[in-house]
Amino acid sequence: MRFQKYHSQYLLKYFLFFLLSATLVSCSQPQDKEAEVRKLVKFVETSFEEHQGKKIRSIVSENYIDGAGRQKKDIEGLVTFYLLRHKNIHLLTHITQIDFPDNKTSVVTLYAAMAGTSGKFKELLGSLRTDVYKFNFTLQLSKDDWLLQSSEWERASTDDISLLIDSLKE
Repeated sequence: MRFQKYHSQYLLKYFLFFLLSATLVSCSQPQDKEAEVRKLVKFVETSFEEHQGKKIRSIVSENYIDGAGRQKKDIEGLVTFYLLRHKNIHLLTHITQIDFPDNKTSVVTLYAAMAGTSGKFKELLGSLRTDVYKFNFTLQLSKDDWLLQSSEWERASTDDISLLIDSLKE
């Protein structure tokens, strides 16, 4: 009887430890996933600046499709065209939102200032030689890698740029 009581308490402690550990791991997963997504954005930014089209194309899902009907081969073509057309590329990105509708999907909203010369984000935003775009990406977790499933982009409006400049002041 005494052994059974000791054994039950021992099991209860392990069960509580396991439950607490599982709770901590599940609470930390979104931060880990967010860090992974931010790392992917930085990877793409660096790959564009270094004209590494193959690296950029590697993160596009085979099942890519967007609202305009573009598929993976279309996006690969746009990336190649952009890299061939622009000798110097400097990107400055600012992520405004990362959501996780489920465990394998991430929706990212970011702004990217694209210029032929380097500089600080706020300085580039005011330049007439800088293109600023708003991107909405849907990423899908495939095995251990986030892949681009869909994207939309548009030129940032004057209001978007003003809000972006204000957010950078904070």
